[in-house]
Amino acid sequence: MSDTIWTMASWLMDCLNEQFPNATIPTPQNFCMIAGEQISEDIDPIIGEDLCCQGMGWVRIGDPYPSSSFPTPDTITQKCLPLGWATPIEVGLLGCYHPGGQPEMASCAEKTQQAEYDFARLRILQQVACCFGARVQAEPETRGRPWTLTGIPVSGPRGNCISRVANFVVSTGRCC
Repeated sequence: MSDTIWTMASWLMDCLNEQFPNATIPTPQNFCMIAGEQISEDIDPIIGEDLCCQGMGWVRIGDPYPSSSFPTPDTITQKCLPLGWATPIEVGLLGCYHPGGQPEMASCAEKTQQAEYDFARLRILQQVACCFGARVQAEPETRGRPWTLTGIPVSGPRGNCISRVANFVVSTGRCC
């Protein structure tokens, strides 16, 4: 089960990387698999660099939950349950909302440009979903495996960071 989850997360990373360099936004300097609750935004406390303006693309495996009727969480436990698991996997893009170090607020033209960048991030993550769906169906070990995309919300701006996250849930394994 866990190998399949890692494989599917890796496919999502591949799909994200495939969207660049043809994207209409600057290519993030960093693409990585991450662990934990959330990404680190803003200024790196060790090297002092602005991580938002460098840009980041990531994939993070979330917390699996019992789901005998994918993607609905189980509410009871019985012998030989759960019959299945659902595992969230997020794919995100972090970018600079307004370049750091500027004392003035963003102009209307800059806000419009950032809205265009945010829309481009949304479209990229939609393309990641299409790529991922094709990959799941093409590979024998995952063909027919249920998955869903629950949304692609925007987060921010916070400071000078803004991000979009595609929230996938994949069906995985069973206990017996």
